[in-house]
Amino acid sequence: MELPEDIEIPEEVLKKLQDPELIKTMMSSGKSLQELLGYSTEVMESMYAKAYALFEEKEWRGANQLFLFLSTLDPYTYGYWLGLAMTYQMLEDYEQAILAYECSLTVNPEAYIGYYHMASCHALLNEVDDALRLLELLEKRCENKPELDWLYQKAKVAYQKLHAR
Repeated sequence: MELPEDIEIPEEVLKKLQDPELIKTMMSSGKSLQELLGYSTEVMESMYAKAYALFEEKEWRGANQLFLFLSTLDPYTYGYWLGLAMTYQMLEDYEQAILAYECSLTVNPEAYIGYYHMASCHALLNEVDDALRLLELLEKRCENKPELDWLYQKAKVAYQKLHAR
């Protein structure tokens, strides 16, 4: 993994990452790598801000690597997985994007936009049946929810276009 130049991993962190016994002990106690390595919430937020800025600047590879690092350190944060998925999608690595969207939905199953983007990836891979299934599921989950009408309409239009293929 190659992180952006201005993101440095302290020497003590690298040593911890090279100690399999320490990692096993920490992980078996339910601790995340973030906790193991001693990264504070502030450091994580700073790295997220950097990843987001790279994404906004269309620096897909750098953003991808940083989101990958963040989601590895803390796999329970939805935004890290969503950012990772979106960068994979922008890099046209649709299989990896699908996996990352699935992880984002595991963390936050009600973040329905992930279903839409995952369906798009399946469609781009010519996995039309999978895309249609996801869009159908999305329509059902958004139906009769006024705050999600915009997403319901997008899913409906995408479903109709794909179904007409």
